[in-house]
Amino acid sequence: MSHMSRITHIKFLDKQLLIDSLIEQGFTSDQIEVADGNELELIGYDGRTRNIKGCIRIKRKHVGRMSNDLGYVYESDGVSIIPIISDYDKHQYNDKWLGKLKQSYLNVLTQKQLTNRGYRCKVIVTGATKTVVAEKL
Repeated sequence: MSHMSRITHIKFLDKQLLIDSLIEQGFTSDQIEVADGNELELIGYDGRTRNIKGCIRIKRKHVGRMSNDLGYVYESDGVSIIPIISDYDKHQYNDKWLGKLKQSYLNVLTQKQLTNRGYRCKVIVTGATKTVVAEKL
């Protein structure tokens, strides 16, 4: 069984923004399961339940062949959400991928904050670069 690691150097504070960021990274809303608390059991590549539960789960069938579920779990503070990734799946969902997820999260957060302050946001994609342009309404 592949070890499931808590990735503590990346934390998210808003579950909905994290979900939006996962969608921006290529998952669909149908592939992302969400619970209020750490209620979703994570399943290993062999179909057996792991001893960890998360508030967000992406089932292994959406992660890759022979993969484990990807999970996101509330920390003990009840606010911070961290990724749970198996050692096997770290080859694909590694620090580079997590960095892109964090960047997506910050882009979504920025757009939300600007919209709440009366701006209209437009995202311009040039190659691998995304630029958020804000215009005051």
